Amino acid sequence: MLFVAPWYVQGDAGPMAPAVIITFFEAFSGGQPNAWMRAGLPLMGMMALGYLLLALFLWWQGTRVVAEQPDAEDA
Repeated sequence: MLFVAPWYVQGDAGPMAPAVIITFFEAFSGGQPNAWMRAGLPLMGMMALGYLLLALFLWWQGTRVVAEQPDAEDA
């Protein structure tokens, strides 16, 4: 999931790379204190969306399993 979110390498144009790599290099490059947030915020947004989709999928699977269980009266 981390390598799905692309982000611009330089500014707001040009080639794109995975946001996790851009965040890593901007955080440890020693530039501005909050430079990692340029690519980090979209990365965190994609991760939040991924966790939300995972939670919805697990909830859906749980309700489907409960609905498929036979009742005690049927046995």
